Formats: sequence, structure tokens, C-alpha cells
Amino acid sequence: MIPLRRLGTALGLGLVLLTPTLLAATPDHAPGSLTGQVTDRDRRPVAGVTVTIRGLQRSTTSDAQGRYRLAELPDGRYRVSFARVEFAPRLEDVTIAGVTDLSVELTPSAVALPPIVVSAAPSPGTSLTSPLAATVLEGDALRRSQSVSIARAIELLPGGRSLTTGGQIAKPMIRGLTGDRVLVTEGGHRLSDYSWSDEDGPSLDARLAERVEVIRGPMSLLYGSEALAGVVNAIPAALPEAGASTRWHAELSGASNNAETGTMLGVSGSKGRSGYRLTGLLRRAAALHTPDGELENTGFVAVNGEGAYAIRNDHGSVTFRVAHNGGEFKLLEANGPVEVQGVEEAGPERKSHDERVQVDAVRVAGEWRLNGQAQFQQHGLIEVSDDASGTPGTEATAFDLRLNTISATASAHHDVGGPVALTVGATGVHQSNATRGPIPLVPNATTNGVAGFAVAEVHQGRWNLLVGARGDASRVEGEPNATLAFTGASKSFSAITGNVGVSYALTDGVALRVNGGRAWRSPNLFELFTNGPKVSEARYEIGDAGLRAEVGTTIDGSLRWQAAHVRGEVTGFRHLVKDFIYIAPTGTTNGGLDVYQYGQADALLTGAEAEAEVDLADAFTARARIDGVHATNRETDAPLPLIPPTRSVIGLEWHNAAAHHAHLGVDLVSVARQDRLAALDLATDGYHLVEIEGGVQQVVGGRLLEIDLAIHNAGNVAYKDFLSRYKQFALNPGRDIMLRISTDF
Repeated sequence: MIPLRRLGTALGLGLVLLTPTLLAATPDHAPGSLTGQVTDRDRRPVAGVTVTIRGLQRSTTSDAQGRYRLAELPDGRYRVSFARVEFAPRLEDVTIAGVTDLSVELTPSAVALPPIVVSAAPSPGTSLTSPLAATVLEGDALRRSQSVSIARAIELLPGGRSLTTGGQIAKPMIRGLTGDRVLVTEGGHRLSDYSWSDEDGPSLDARLAERVEVIRGPMSLLYGSEALAGVVNAIPAALPEAGASTRWHAELSGASNNAETGTMLGVSGSKGRSGYRLTGLLRRAAALHTPDGELENTGFVAVNGEGAYAIRNDHGSVTFRVAHNGGEFKLLEANGPVEVQGVEEAGPERKSHDERVQVDAVRVAGEWRLNGQAQFQQHGLIEVSDDASGTPGTEATAFDLRLNTISATASAHHDVGGPVALTVGATGVHQSNATRGPIPLVPNATTNGVAGFAVAEVHQGRWNLLVGARGDASRVEGEPNATLAFTGASKSFSAITGNVGVSYALTDGVALRVNGGRAWRSPNLFELFTNGPKVSEARYEIGDAGLRAEVGTTIDGSLRWQAAHVRGEVTGFRHLVKDFIYIAPTGTTNGGLDVYQYGQADALLTGAEAEAEVDLADAFTARARIDGVHATNRETDAPLPLIPPTRSVIGLEWHNAAAHHAHLGVDLVSVARQDRLAALDLATDGYHLVEIEGGVQQVVGGRLLEIDLAIHNAGNVAYKDFLSRYKQFALNPGRDIMLRISTDF
């Protein structure tokens, strides 16, 4: 049997070898191209339409005459998407053979109709016809979210919440589950972090994503372990095509509540067959403020950026990308700063850094499209505090963790013929954790894993079917650590997962879908091997090296409808998690701290999500959404911890494309009291918030200037969010006025 680490390394090596082969390839025939014109129903040209061939990672935009062109394309059969705000998106299948023309007509729509989805299946589809529960936040809607955190951005979508620590750190939550039960990816690259830590979240800046796609429900079929509750995929913008001029982008932003300021500067362009982009962001913020006053030690500084470069020819493309996310984030203490011998202690502070190097390759060989992805990621997390030094006013390192991950995926996609498409692939990962600080939260450990999968898609008339299976195997090895009283151990995990999903179009604008899926999650290092105090939670925690992998089985279904003036979806789900891992008090103490032990029991989560948008008049759109989840430990019949209460949102937006694309929206967010509490939960009252958001576009000096304004908690309501880690000793932030100004030049 081939060792897991060797097989994972072989996958990465195979991708590296593919890259020079692609770049060295020379055409033996005239290169293919796709050209055409995009018009509306009155045959008028539509500018600014994004035309994308996801399978080739190629994208361009229609010009003032509605014309577009993608050159140097491999011959073959592809699915092309056309998308622009104020129009219904469109998908077209096309066979490229030399110079190929594809002109389309788009249908105007005042409401935001279901967009194109690329994360839920190997082939792009619309969220109306996808067999999976998938939603998208993109374009202006993503920019208007005014959010740094990907987790906070998905709160705008049904079933999406976030577990927060102050104003900057947030972890995404889908259908009541969070941490490493929700997988976060970047353009399909798996991102690893210390998601079991309360003060660590995904190392992604929302401003570096062109679109965010959320799959609600099990997705181990395509993404493996940790996709138990769903997937959040942040997709960067496509790099410019040949002939694009150099484009600079600049942004200035500010927020009143914590005196936050932000600066963003980027440049992109193309030269010959290559495209490039370079972007940098700097954010600074002081302490947060609530209606009761300032929350001391809650400011932050963040520095994020990326650089990307793509090389293309008529056999495919290779894209290289490097990214950095990092900063210093101050943490609120339960009792606030205290004085010791006349010196005020400084509060704890987290320092994080995340560096990624990514390669994406596409090559067309006959009737097969070969895709490869490889990534090296280094994720570091450090905490410094007075407590660690023992000297008031002097900070020292409490813990220092570093996680290095090498991952690779290779897949092959084939249109078998007619309505059938087949995708097969394999993945490999090697990960090492280093514990270097004086407080070893977990031991040094290595993890190796491999997987293989196969997916079939059938698009026949009104029917869309997705069926697939996957096999995973992984092994984690922990090194001895005397401080943790850990003598060393190794654990192996394996799982067979899969999905069967189908959607049926009752009419052109109404569809039913049902999906059944099986997903899994292996226990993390903390759950397996921790044995010591967790100061942030004021308790002593003990792991269990005998924990089994969680296995989730979900069935969900939706009714979706869309028309020129109305869009909506109603979804229900039932999610059974076998061997759900949780932590509970033991009734004993250690060093004055209550002792908590990790354990397992089957858990059941059920819930529903609904949303609708209605065009009331030419300039007004009403919207509403509601979601809720009920979760129970089936062994104790007690609620699961941190399950969010029911939330509803109703809103009205005025929009006028003729008046500089101006818009103004008001939403009333209502969150119920959570009466079903686990042992560690703290009840919070229900509350109502008014959220205001608006913007305008104006041409100044020949350049487009975009101004976005948002007012969060406009009524300055004093409330505590059930999903805030500060709820035990502080209110949530009060009124926050946020302004962003951006332009291209």
C-alpha cells in the first residue's frame, strides 16, 4: 500500500509537471475563439456583461456595443455564462471549433434572479436548477455588504450566520454549525486554520473576492472532510484578457463606531497571452463602542493583499497566485484591564499571519478537460499578554502555533455525449502543526490524507441530476508532550461519502429540488489531544484520543420560483450527525478551574429557510427572508450549544438606474430569544435592528466614482447577540456609519 504522504506528494508533483507541459505546447492548428454580441429584448446592445467559461477559468466583459471576445481557446464543448445586474443570468452550451460566434439576448429583471453557481457541481448551473441548496453573493451586493470578514458577508444569505469575537474575528456558520464543520475555500483551494480556537477565523478579506458562493448542506463529495454543514467558496475575479488596458483601482473607507479607516489600491492588466493583478489593503481601527460605552482593548490592524498572474494558450492556462492575510487583534477581557502594583495590565492580543501560494492549471486534451490545483499555506497564530509574562505592563507570548499545509487536486472532466458529463479526480494533503510557545494548547502533529471521487451530471430537458461518490483516508500522528501529559498517539480515519440530487422544472420559472447527502469530519487536534487550561473560557479542557469521525446524513428539498418581477425559495432540511463531538462539564475542578471533557453522541438538526423578492413598481423592490434551526443531542435530549435563534428580515429598496444607479434600502432585522440552551449557553433577549444601505455612481473627470453608505444598528439599540463571544460581559456594538469611496483610473 502506498503511504498517504507519498501519494499526496505525487499528486502535487504531477501538477507541477503539467505546468511546463502546458506552457511549452504550441498550436498545431488555428486557435479557437468565442465572439458575439449581447443585446436586450429590443435588440439594443448591453455593455458590462460578464461572459465566463468557468471550465477554462476565462472571463471578459462586453463593450459599449455589447460585443465580447475570448481568444486562444482550446476546441471543445463548454458551458458559457452571461451575467449583469438588472438582467436575468443566462447559460449557454457551445462547441468551440476555430472561430465561433455566440450572440445572446438577455431578459431585463428588476429583482436579483438566481445567479450562476460554480461551486456546487463540476459544471456551472443556475441556483434555480441546481440540485443543491446554493446561494451567491456577488458584484454590487458583495461590495455593499461593507464587510471585511467573509463570515459576516454570508449573514446576508439565508441560513448563513457568524460566530463573532469583537468587530474583526468571525467564523461562518451554516444551519447552526460552525468551526471546522464549515469548510472555507478560495477559488476551490481548501483553507486551513485553527478553527477550533475561539479567536481564529478564515484568513480571507471580503474585498479580495468577486463572488462568494455558499452551499448549505453536506458537500464532502467534492471537498472532503470539514464540509459537514456546507462550504463557503470565495472566488477571486478573473484576470484580464489579452488587449485589456492597465487599470488601477483605489478605495477609501471609514466607519464611525470604532474609528476604522481602510485603504485599498490595486492594478490589473494584460500583455500578450498573460493577465495580471496586484492588490493591497490596510485597515486600522480603535476600540468598539456600545450604547453603554467603549469596549476597551478591541481595536485591530490588518494588512492583506494578493498578486496573480495567468499564462494562456489554445491548450489551456496556468494561473499563479500569492496571498497574505494578517494583523494584530486586541481581545476584550471579561473584567477589563486591572491594576497590579499601580500598573494597568494590557489586555491580550492575537497576532495572525497567513501566506498562500496557489497554482491552477487547465489543459484540454481531446474530449477531456484536465484541471489541477496545488497550494502551500502557512497559518500562524500567536497570543501575547501580561499574564504570560507575569509582569504588569510587559507582554510576553502565551502560545505560538504554526500550521503548514500542502494540498493538491487533479481532476478530469468529460462530456460523455448528449446530456451526460463525467468528472473523476483525486486529492492529497500533508499538514504539520508546530506548537512553539510556553503554553502548548496541542502537541506537535502531522496529518496526511488522500481521496478519490467520481461525479456524474445529467441535464435532460426539465431534469437535472447529480450523483457521485468519494472515498477518503487520513491519519494524524501526535508527538509526545510532557506539559500536556501526552505520550504520543496516532489515529486513522476513513469514510465513504456521496450525494444524489435532482431538480425538476415544473415550468420555465418554477423548480423543485431534492438532495440526499452523506458527509464527514475527522476530530481536530484540540478535541483529540488537549489537556490543560483554556484561559479565554476560564475552564480546564480534556480531549479524547478515542474520538471517532463525525458522519452526517442530510436530506433537504426546495421549491424555487422566478419571474421578471418576483423571486423566491422555500427550503426544509433534516441533518442527522452520528458521533457529534461536544464538550460538557465533568463536575470536577483542576487548579481552581472547572474541568470539561470532550464526548460524542448522535445529534439531529432540522430547520427551514425562506426568502422572496417582489418588484412592487419600476423603482421599488420589497424583500424578506427567514431562517431557523432546531438542534438536539439525541442521547441526552438536550439542545446543542450555540444554535442561533430564529431570524427574519424584511426590507424595501428604491433603485434608479437612470439616476446614476442610485439606490437606498432599509431592512428590519428581527432575532428571537433563544430559549433552548445547552449547558454552556447564556440566554440573550430577542431584538430588532434597523439597517440602512445606499449608494450612487457618478462619472467624475471621465472616471466612474462609486460611493457606498451603510448604517448598521441605526437605532443604536442595546442588545446582545447569542452568537457573540462577548455576550457574557458586553453589549454588541451600537450605531455604526460606514462610508466607502472607490474609483478606477
